[in-house]
Amino acid sequence: MALAIDPKASRSYVLEDDRELPEAEQTVWYFRNFKAKHSTAIQQAAIQLSGGNGELPPGMLDDVLSLGLTGWDRFFDSDGEEIEFKKERRRLRLFGSQMNVVREGLLDCISGGDRFELAQWLLMEETPGGEADDYEEQTERAAERERDLGN
Repeated sequence: MALAIDPKASRSYVLEDDRELPEAEQTVWYFRNFKAKHSTAIQQAAIQLSGGNGELPPGMLDDVLSLGLTGWDRFFDSDGEEIEFKKERRRLRLFGSQMNVVREGLLDCISGGDRFELAQWLLMEETPGGEADDYEEQTERAAERERDLGN
């Protein structure tokens, strides 16, 4: 059964390293679903810019994060001060038009490995709306559905 995607819906994600921490200490990242035109632009860029491997170059991953990231909870700097999430209107290379996205330079506060994990999750996430599911859990549920349909 096909499920409608609400572009205004928010999803959350906790980095793999944070999942072992008590919930009150985990940084929670919030994302929106992409509109169809943005998903199409991402897919086309992945094909054109990847040299055939289907992966976006690192700079483009930041554009994906800038568009999809809508906020966070419990994200602190090295002094223990919570970093304020801000957006601004600016042009992203990947999409070519002025958009309301994460303030320039703010993604620099997120380590490269964490930015990569967040962008990869955002690109791979298949659950429309609601809290994000683990990929392995999605795969297992899909296999269960296939088994159920076969009976």
